[in-house]
Amino acid sequence: MSPLYERVRVRPRIAFTAQFWGNGAVVCRAVEDRPGPMVEQQFGEFRTWTQAHTFATKLNEGLDLDPLEARQIVTSSLLAAARIVQEALNPPPPATEKGPRVPSWPQPALLNCGLSSRS
Repeated sequence: MSPLYERVRVRPRIAFTAQFWGNGAVVCRAVEDRPGPMVEQQFGEFRTWTQAHTFATKLNEGLDLDPLEARQIVTSSLLAAARIVQEALNPPPPATEKGPRVPSWPQPALLNCGLSSRS
């Protein structure tokens, strides 16, 4: 590696989003290309999704993220989580002498936004 590459570390981008939580909503933090989003307990629970969304939008503005950038970061986080769930529910079959087996039907990807637990 070059010395310049070692000195320049790209920090992963984060964004905040609102998610339903029981009868209310919470603010979640998403890290680009990492499984999530994760509930940010420090912000507590909001009575409505709209309140949580407004709060998350203000947090994203503080990070200089426009709504499209925030959506891209959150989506990449959701997709990363979906890949993990998909792999866990559909492990690859063992290879045979004829080669790997390929399922004859599409496997649905499961997406669960509430991957974190609140204590």
